[in-house]
Amino acid sequence: MTINKNYILGLTIGVLILSCGQENTSKKITSKEETFFTNYTINIPVIMHKEREGVWLYSTGKKILTLEIEEVAKSSTSLENKLDELIKQNDISPNDNKKLINKTPLKFNGLTGLNAYFEKDQSTGIIPVLTYSVIAIVEDGNNVLKITSVSNQGFLIAYIRNIITSIKRTKIATETIEPKKSEEDLAKDISEFKKAGFQVFEKDNFIIKCDCKLKVNSEAQKIAKQQNVKIPVSAYVCVSNQNDFDNVTATNITIQDISYIYMPGGAKDREHIFTDDYYETYKKNITAANMKLTEGLFNGARYLEYSFIQQDVPTQAIMFIKNKKMYCLQVSSMKNLIQRFNILKSSFKFIN
Repeated sequence: MTINKNYILGLTIGVLILSCGQENTSKKITSKEETFFTNYTINIPVIMHKEREGVWLYSTGKKILTLEIEEVAKSSTSLENKLDELIKQNDISPNDNKKLINKTPLKFNGLTGLNAYFEKDQSTGIIPVLTYSVIAIVEDGNNVLKITSVSNQGFLIAYIRNIITSIKRTKIATETIEPKKSEEDLAKDISEFKKAGFQVFEKDNFIIKCDCKLKVNSEAQKIAKQQNVKIPVSAYVCVSNQNDFDNVTATNITIQDISYIYMPGGAKDREHIFTDDYYETYKKNITAANMKLTEGLFNGARYLEYSFIQQDVPTQAIMFIKNKKMYCLQVSSMKNLIQRFNILKSSFKFIN
């Protein structure tokens, strides 16, 4: 978990009706709709505040409720296996006074899922002390949401089902900025993106949010030139938390204009053949290197997402092709890699 360890002994997201006697579970809590990971909305109780992207917390007196959502690419693994793996990652097991209460299927708003609800007895004296935790997996057509929640108050955990089943997938636009009639209007839109915290790269047709300032990676361009790479290359890099080894994070973005590649049979001028050929070649190279990969659609383009170790540091990357340009986003970090990668990935948008 990435939330305070004293708060979290498990994770939650499920169908719960608990009778703890402290409060009436039928009491309504006002909610507000929030957007997360760009493509989803969720109704979050107003008593919870957003700690960071995908993480909400309520803590007052002795009452605690946490909710954390992580987005990962969809794979062929079953829901049951994904749930079991997530349970392992969060140290929830039948031992150590933890008791599995139930597992329940979820189906709502075009999403399907599975959750498990646990109780843990932390009593050290006469007064019983229980922690309630639930963990769930929810899928849509392209992605998987790992949802975790925990509370020391049963009546609070009971609200999680409503929170979970409020999740909706929003419409994904293949282009962030609608075609405009004038350059002046386009410039206004780009100005608004900058005000919203996006870094704008007009030359390479994208905007993105990053926790450090992306700069031209001249070293990467130099290496490409030394290796006699004929494809025009744009490369950007930045590093955050440089003085904290456990949290240092390197972000690399590379764009290659692959329209310069010649393909036999005239495929160069037929984009669907051109793109598929390059995509499949890239996929074969990843597979040959024994890298774990997943596939799907991202901003209207087919993607390959894969992980590997780079200079002893875990690295997550995604490759996709748009308008005969190959984009590769890559994050390297020793801690919270997937969460950091997903936040970067979800902020990426094409300009036009």
